[in-house]
Amino acid sequence: MNPEEGELRPQLLDRFGLCAEIEGIKDLKERVEVIKRRKSFEEDPFAFERAWERDDRIIRERILRAKEILSEVFVPDDILELIASLCIDCGVDGHRADITLAKAATAFAAYEGRCEVIEDDVRAVAELVLTHRMRKKPFEEGKIDQNMIDDSIERYKKNKEDSNDEKSEDDMGRGERGEDEGEKQGEGEEEAREGGEELFPVGDTFRVKPISSKRDRITRNGSGRRTKTLSKRGRYVRSRIPRGEVMGRDVAFDATIRAACGDPGFKSRDKGDRAIALHPSDIREKVRERKIGNTILFVVDASGSMGVKERMVAAKGAILSLIKDAYIRRDRVGLVTFRKDRADLLLAPTASVELAEKLLVNLPTGGRTPLSHGILKGYQLLKQELLKNRDTSPLMVLISDGRANVSISGKNPIEEAKELASSIVDDEIETVLIDTTEGLLDLGTARELADAFKARYFKLEEMKADAIAGSIRSVCS
Repeated sequence: MNPEEGELRPQLLDRFGLCAEIEGIKDLKERVEVIKRRKSFEEDPFAFERAWERDDRIIRERILRAKEILSEVFVPDDILELIASLCIDCGVDGHRADITLAKAATAFAAYEGRCEVIEDDVRAVAELVLTHRMRKKPFEEGKIDQNMIDDSIERYKKNKEDSNDEKSEDDMGRGERGEDEGEKQGEGEEEAREGGEELFPVGDTFRVKPISSKRDRITRNGSGRRTKTLSKRGRYVRSRIPRGEVMGRDVAFDATIRAACGDPGFKSRDKGDRAIALHPSDIREKVRERKIGNTILFVVDASGSMGVKERMVAAKGAILSLIKDAYIRRDRVGLVTFRKDRADLLLAPTASVELAEKLLVNLPTGGRTPLSHGILKGYQLLKQELLKNRDTSPLMVLISDGRANVSISGKNPIEEAKELASSIVDDEIETVLIDTTEGLLDLGTARELADAFKARYFKLEEMKADAIAGSIRSVCS
């Protein structure tokens, strides 16, 4: 599964028994060996097959033997307790993980030629069973490795030993251990808080109200939950005269009959019955509406003028909130930053949310303001998205003070940015501009730029995440 295409819902992932993650080989010698084996196969496939025939036969025989004894493999109660404890420790929901882990450990024991499941069997298959079941929320990492499994198993064994020892110890001993565990837990929570402040400097997230872009000026056919689109599918809202050939059209019979009734060709038959004479000019086609997803691209000024911590925290918090909202509403969200003499794509437009928070954390600030670079990068990215998917509704959110001092072509940086803005307007890409300047420092540059973009313009006075998100919701209402 490609994570850039979005994630399956947890209830669907849970139905996959085992999940193997494939990673590229990083070891130099192993990569060289891959080349050698491929070359050997291409030179003589039959000789290559014979060279590995013995190993293949051994594995095949082990599998056949495992199938024979599988029904005889026994799982002791202490192993079942270990499996349940491991699933609880990893935070998986439901009971399918416990059952699958027990079955996988049983199969592995049979493969190893044993008729009783042991701890090593559980240890060998746990990562395959639990990795894709750990994540509860869109922004939890949900990653598990063998070290985590080993630690969980050791904790279970230690807790079981302590539980057995407590039966022979007095209340004083139990109290001392409880204090020690409480101190360790307190220390762990304190370390987590400190680590969180250093590693995740993102503003508070919040629930975003449902947004819907202005009615599209282009007929689109996509699916989604916000922006309405004209299409051959969806809710019938009105009729119109067909454009081009009449055949194959989605005929609006009610409107067609009304048009024919107003025609001079209206005739009467005998017995008082009436018939309508239809002409090609009477045909009306249906105009339908359905909802499509947005592609929201944040183009963020990360130059020295945006170095105030509260500004960046506010921007990150709003972006993260909208990405969470996009996860629910099937929107695509991307992030471009510009600083020094270049613009960088931090997050390509995607419905995936797994890495979004991690990418936002390390958003740097400082240097000059290459505004044109950022606008051009965002413009090119949205054009690529429209080429790949004409059914999306693009929205560029530019967050800057507009004080460009680096150009692409050597022209005046501000004028160059305005020229790019006219191209964006011509391609009917909607824009929101959020001005970060305050008070006497506001020279009106960002306002002029917003006029060139024909964009909705907002001030960032309070430097809070909800102010930014409110601006975006406002332009889409």
